[in-house]
Amino acid sequence: MEKAAIGYPCQVTAQCLGGSQCSYGVCQCPAGQTAVNGVCSGGSGVCPSNQVLIYNQCLPMVAVGGRCTYEQQCTGYSECYNGYCRCPNGSTPSSGICDIHSSGCKAYQISLNNQCLDKMSIGQSCTNNAQCIGMVFSYIKRVVINQ
Repeated sequence: MEKAAIGYPCQVTAQCLGGSQCSYGVCQCPAGQTAVNGVCSGGSGVCPSNQVLIYNQCLPMVAVGGRCTYEQQCTGYSECYNGYCRCPNGSTPSSGICDIHSSGCKAYQISLNNQCLDKMSIGQSCTNNAQCIGMVFSYIKRVVINQ
């Protein structure tokens, strides 16, 4: 089963990277959390910003190439494979983020009219609804809101 970064289409939660969950066919962070460098963070405030809560333990987030135990530890849209955070097939590390080559855009971007535009979360400014992650869209001021 192919892995999917936050904001990408999915069928089941097991596909989703960075601690996200498959909701309405898209990998999304759980309620109260936001995506930071490809990992869901925030929410309960139990762990420091450089750690992630897994099975009631705060574990360090791990950059591409570092040792991991759980998928949720891996940052930059990487996945935990054989104990290391690595980029999924079809992508390579670039400045700590797995770069997907098919469109020429990075994993945190979408390709629209031959342009790479950053994906946006709730409250962030956007220029096109296609940038909005999950079940959100923008109104007149082009700020991502929750439906």
